[in-house]
Amino acid sequence: MHALQAGQPEAGAILGHEFSGRIVALGPEVTGWREGQAVAASPIGSCGTCRICARGLPFRCPAVENIGITIPGAYAQYVKVPSRQLVALPDDLPVEVGSHAEPLSVGSQAVKLAGVGPGDPVLVYGVGPIGLYSIMALKLAGAGPIVAAGRSAGRRQAAADVGADVVIDTREISVADYAKQSGTLFAAVLECSAAPGAFNEALATTVEEEGVKRWLQQQGRDQDLAEHLLEQQRYLEVIALMSRTRGQLAALYASGLPPPLMRERKREAFEQLREAYSELRTQWGGHAPFEAWFGDDLNNADLASIATYYNCVPGFERELRAAGGDLTAFYARVRELAKLDQEKRDAIVCANP
Repeated sequence: MHALQAGQPEAGAILGHEFSGRIVALGPEVTGWREGQAVAASPIGSCGTCRICARGLPFRCPAVENIGITIPGAYAQYVKVPSRQLVALPDDLPVEVGSHAEPLSVGSQAVKLAGVGPGDPVLVYGVGPIGLYSIMALKLAGAGPIVAAGRSAGRRQAAADVGADVVIDTREISVADYAKQSGTLFAAVLECSAAPGAFNEALATTVEEEGVKRWLQQQGRDQDLAEHLLEQQRYLEVIALMSRTRGQLAALYASGLPPPLMRERKREAFEQLREAYSELRTQWGGHAPFEAWFGDDLNNADLASIATYYNCVPGFERELRAAGGDLTAFYARVRELAKLDQEKRDAIVCANP
């Protein structure tokens, strides 16, 4: 549902990204697997070589297909999965239970990254599937008390059933008020609410870029700083091209044209995007760090992913400049923006200047 609401899948796409099954056929170079073997699958792979992967963010790699989003997913009769994205299931485990492996790994990894253990109080904000899996992983890690926060009565009950020590209704009491009244100082907070990610992701990207710039300045690495700023400028030029194409496609989809003509216009829009990138590459003297983004399989989902992470970055950069570069003042401003509803917040941060 979130993918559909974000406009990520192509028209006619087959969804399904958390799944398990049995291998029915092997590619000619695949070894170590057998037909009939029960497996769970990770829907997201990575090339391991692009700028995104080099930054330690393989799940955002634009060069590898996303099963269930950019290629047919588990609601299809058969799914093509790279062998490196498979995990063998125990022979005595029902195959359908394996479909929980991917989301459970998300919760488990969050607990691992949080570094919590016995006696650590932890807040889980959001009690949907990922929140519930996180509570299970926290329970296994011995953390506690585990405080779960959510709005749905049914999901709050599920949180209690899987091990949350305290469950609060965020419509009746805020997390801040609960922490103040109970005197709880959380060792970690796991954000599992599935709230729209553009605000958070753009903030993280802005702080990351500013941090790199300041560190290079502090180290006196002027040449590295100049190269970094040049690469970032080129990056923004590519993002601008993709954002422009996404706007063209949105207008196209709203035009009511007959499907065959709409598909042709869409093909033309992507071809124009590739040509525009080729012109940029020529201007850069042949330097082309973004080749993987412009392959034959470039599609709406790629553009939507780029928009999620970068469309609001210029707005945060404006806020940082308005704060005179003072990060403390900038963070205070961000906290105020975070209190606004999404529409008002986006109008301030994500709107064009």
